[in-house]
Amino acid sequence: MSTYIGYWQEKAEEKSDKSRAGKLVVMRLTPYDWDNHAYLTRKEAVHASRKFEVTEEIKIHGDHGPEEVIRLYLAARAELASKAVELVPEASIVIFPEDLAESRRKTEEESIMDEAMLHVELEEYDCAEAILARLRSERDSLFAKTIARRIAQNRSAHLPETQIEEKRKWMKIAADHAQQIIDMTAGKNLYQVAGYSFGDDYKSTPSIVARAATTVGDYLLNYENAPHQALEALQTGEDTSHGDSWLYELKVQALLRLDSKMEAFAIHQGRRLHLEEVTSCPDYQAYLLGEADAKAKQEAARNAC
Repeated sequence: MSTYIGYWQEKAEEKSDKSRAGKLVVMRLTPYDWDNHAYLTRKEAVHASRKFEVTEEIKIHGDHGPEEVIRLYLAARAELASKAVELVPEASIVIFPEDLAESRRKTEEESIMDEAMLHVELEEYDCAEAILARLRSERDSLFAKTIARRIAQNRSAHLPETQIEEKRKWMKIAADHAQQIIDMTAGKNLYQVAGYSFGDDYKSTPSIVARAATTVGDYLLNYENAPHQALEALQTGEDTSHGDSWLYELKVQALLRLDSKMEAFAIHQGRRLHLEEVTSCPDYQAYLLGEADAKAKQEAARNAC
């Protein structure tokens, strides 16, 4: 799950004193961290400070932690809206207050997308869709399509296997949004296509495209039984160099359906995957023994020299 970071510049207390801006506020939200805790941190810096000071740090353990910190973030965001301007930093990494010197004001439509994504994290999909419907100029942007993809894909994932047609319907919608992301970026240098300044998973356009390609591959493989087409989609994601283990698990499964066992086994071993259908396969165990034997012979030959 992503870490979401918002930046605000409070308005000057006196309208006549435009040269002196109000304090800077940074809110960092991590709903799902590796240690099974949810975190919300608030840092502030007064005018011309050299560094940010942590003014609040919330750490919640357990199943309700993510929801609690997200709702606290939403409340703080609403409170700041009345007295501060939300910023989009030009700097790729913000560590010191001076890193926010070259920033622009976040647009209303960007704020709408931020709100929608937070409601996706809360699994409030109807609410997230209603928020997205308020978009005008950004309706077909990469981030809006990414949010729509996540809504549909999560709806599908949360349905029981007994509702296969309903799962298929939502996955088809997710794949359609994902394909639009791929088409929008086709033939472009993804590193020159601006990402999105909010969740760290979305700063990088290659990451956005990789996940979109993985969604298309998942749909084609598991709902259309089209492994060849799935591999084509997954290759688009792999070409970004930002594919995650899910992409490679799908690639292994597609190759196995095409009876390309050796290639599937090589990817499974090289990517250190843990697919039970592979690890429990006698052919895979034989493959590993063969690889180990070949490696031992190469080592022995080097030592002999």
